Amino acid sequence: MLNQTFIDELKDYIDNALFSSDFICYSPASEDILVYSPEIISQDIEDYIGNNRQPVLNQVLFDLIDKRGLTDAQVYNKAGLDRKLFSKIRTNPAYKPKKNTLVSIAFALKLSEDEFDSFLETAGYSLSNSDTQDLIIKFFLEKKRYDIDELNEAFDRFVPKEAQAEIPLVNNK
Repeated sequence: MLNQTFIDELKDYIDNALFSSDFICYSPASEDILVYSPEIISQDIEDYIGNNRQPVLNQVLFDLIDKRGLTDAQVYNKAGLDRKLFSKIRTNPAYKPKKNTLVSIAFALKLSEDEFDSFLETAGYSLSNSDTQDLIIKFFLEKKRYDIDELNEAFDRFVPKEAQAEIPLVNNK
């Protein structure tokens, strides 16, 4: 039976090993011990972020608008969005609109499939092959049909009401 002194020592040992200021990693290939301090890990993370950061959603959106020679008003009207919501997207880089808002904007911009995927990914979204609504969107993109009213009609026909997320998309009237 373990006595309390031994248990306390074991607890201290575990706590010290788990919560020390340095992190020890073993390299199985070379059997070397690598010691990482919190400062090194922090710098590694900062370097990784700096080397891999992509433009934020509003930068991507307004680059697409400029590339197509459109105005903000043309896009938000065609997408059926409120000017205030569009302004929020423009002025707040941290704002993350709902997926269907971005689908409406993407349809208003008539994005290609690749552009569409990149645009959604910028906001942390994607289309899934296991979701009927997403498959309908993909089908419309493949066929280059960008009418939101038609898209809503397809949702109504093929997606049960209780399974529809944020449907209908905003109307482009």
